[in-house]
Amino acid sequence: MLINGLIIILLCQFVGELLAYGLGLPIPGTIIGMVLLLLGLMLSQPCRQQVEPAVSVLIRHLTLLFFPIGAGLVLEWPTFAQHGSAIIIALTLCTLATIVIVAVGFNRLLNLRQHD
Repeated sequence: MLINGLIIILLCQFVGELLAYGLGLPIPGTIIGMVLLLLGLMLSQPCRQQVEPAVSVLIRHLTLLFFPIGAGLVLEWPTFAQHGSAIIIALTLCTLATIVIVAVGFNRLLNLRQHD
């Protein structure tokens, strides 16, 4: 079951990459693959049952997936040190903007729902 779930996940990513590259889409193939996987999970109970064991293992070991980020930060430390304040300011502003946009959108959705 675990292998089948991993095959489905990787197949969705592969098809997404093929579509993005083959059609010259400006969207990354991994994003297209995630949308394909989401559609498969929404529309197919057998797909959910096949993917669930693989997802459980991946989530349980999620911290291992963050290791490349830390390694990249260590390798690119001179660049980060040179532009660190600009990076921190940009991340802070983007995070605040995201929080505000999500809060406003959520508030509007709640208001629309109350009027119905």
